Amino acid sequence: MKIYNCNVDINYMINNFIDSYYPQQIKKLSQLTIDDLLINKNPYLWRNAKNQTVNEFAKYLIDSFLLTQGEIFLNLLLKDLAICISETLYRGVKSTLNSVDLEFEREGIYYIVGIKSGISWGNSDQINRMKDNFKKARMILREHSCL
Repeated sequence: MKIYNCNVDINYMINNFIDSYYPQQIKKLSQLTIDDLLINKNPYLWRNAKNQTVNEFAKYLIDSFLLTQGEIFLNLLLKDLAICISETLYRGVKSTLNSVDLEFEREGIYYIVGIKSGISWGNSDQINRMKDNFKKARMILREHSCL
């Protein structure tokens, strides 16, 4: 989902994002199935479920789903906001390179940026793959005279 247009006020961008958030949440909830709620749940969760009523357990599952959706939408907003600010201040661009979200030049230095959020955004394999992708991106950009 591309939500940014850097020719508009950032406050408008954020308000537009928030205004579109709730209708999207309602749509996702109306299409939600029990399989969607259970697909990524820890099996040890079921041991704890025996102390809850069905209603309490269903509420827990839906609350978890909504929390995850909220984090996803916030991450999208923050990424798009970073791209918009970079585009406005430094003529930055959304990157097409693997693991790189943003490219811009500032004071003669060319930056390639991967935008991550959350406290545990990647395991060691993902981080190592990202490092490899950044090395490849650096080589590609050097070939194209960006660096």
